[in-house]
Amino acid sequence: MIEEYIQNAITFYTRASGRVEQCLSTTPDERLHWSPSESARSPFAIAAHCGFAVSAMTKTLSGAVPPRDGVSTAHMDEWLREQESRVTTREQVIAALHEANSEHVAWLKSLTPEVVEGTANLGLGAMPMKLAVHIVAGHLHDHAAQMEYIQTIYGDREWRM
Repeated sequence: MIEEYIQNAITFYTRASGRVEQCLSTTPDERLHWSPSESARSPFAIAAHCGFAVSAMTKTLSGAVPPRDGVSTAHMDEWLREQESRVTTREQVIAALHEANSEHVAWLKSLTPEVVEGTANLGLGAMPMKLAVHIVAGHLHDHAAQMEYIQTIYGDREWRM
């Protein structure tokens, strides 16, 4: 039963990551760094954010890094934007995504029934691990939707599934 649960989590996650990568790959070079406002992330920055956020969440969920309870979203946004600024090419973003994917899928495969039935803390307070496992994939699905919306703003209305 737990094996099926973990395999479903891996499938949900890899689909989400695939959506982000597909959105990045279908964004034309001239639109890669475009955003609808100064404070909004571009498709490039969203994809970079996904790689660094997944890596950070995976490290926290695995216990490699302690959760940062009480850290403001402004502080986390500043830290993530600093990480995002380290990548400058589409290839570097894809490499960061692939590295984060490898880390996250390896962590998912390492889960034991005891861990899955336990609790987790991503810095948002304690929650069931069964919920935390899906937060990472949900985060990527949400950002893929942002990238798809940006594509419609500049006139790309093609559906890619």
